Amino acid sequence: MSRRNIVAIAGPFLVAVGVLTTACSSGTNTGESRASNDAEDQLSQTAEAGGVIVDARWLTAAGAEDVDADLSAYPLDRFVALDIAFTTHSGDLNKITMEEAATLQTGTETIRPEAWVSVSNDSHHREGVIVFEGTAQAGPVELLLDLQDGERVSLRWQSAPGT
Repeated sequence: MSRRNIVAIAGPFLVAVGVLTTACSSGTNTGESRASNDAEDQLSQTAEAGGVIVDARWLTAAGAEDVDADLSAYPLDRFVALDIAFTTHSGDLNKITMEEAATLQTGTETIRPEAWVSVSNDSHHREGVIVFEGTAQAGPVELLLDLQDGERVSLRWQSAPGT
């Protein structure tokens, strides 16, 4: 096979590999949250660890309408709810038992989840709502999630929305 034929065949393949490698790269692996700068997006946090990207959005009455989950059993005047979306390109996100993996810390109180309401159980793109009993208190709030292989992410809000 001539060099020209090899380049003609391999060229598009190498471009595709480069695009996929860029799209699937995990970036930094800090395990710490990055807050959005938009005032509207102050409810959202993103963190990454162990090749898993975690996007969390604090649900308010208006935001809960945008989630494709039945949250009628968890009214926001008695519960705290966060929409969580996981993305990974390795491993199986369904191995994470959310009721065991998540804790919410407010001041000196550590709260275990009441429920995980699944929206998607895709092993690489999982989504759902984690629900905690109680109402948001003034001051910093931190959601801790134990991920695969001992990795942990921390998503922190300076104050709970609405406080």
